[in-house]
Amino acid sequence: MKKLFQLPILALLFPLPLFSPKKFTLSLTINNIQSNGDIFIGLYDSSKKFGQIGSTFRTIKKTPVSSLLKVSWEDLPKNNYAIALFQDVNKNGKLDKNILGKPIEPYAFSNNVKPFLSAPSFDKCSFVLNANQEIEITLIQP
Repeated sequence: MKKLFQLPILALLFPLPLFSPKKFTLSLTINNIQSNGDIFIGLYDSSKKFGQIGSTFRTIKKTPVSSLLKVSWEDLPKNNYAIALFQDVNKNGKLDKNILGKPIEPYAFSNNVKPFLSAPSFDKCSFVLNANQEIEITLIQP
């Protein structure tokens, strides 16, 4: 009888993995790649950090071998995310811009947002990740 009462107590002390937060996979396909150069992809989880260098939640750097590039992030918690990416054509490790601040290297944002006079906001680029998800982004050629 004593062991019968110990089982519920043990269950409370050692919760099952069923109660751990779910994690998801985000798969990204980038198309319209037309030149050489590494692609830097930033995944952001906060509007305060969006677009700031060194403030990404996760970063991927890949060298494309065709006009299409596929990458993925695993074990992501449910959250709002946004993606900003660019292709470093001249291999200097940064997105080059002209005197007016307009990018002169290929770039893109999640939701395929096309900026007008300034970089788009986190709200315009964000999406909710609450299941495994595949998204596609088209690289904007300057």
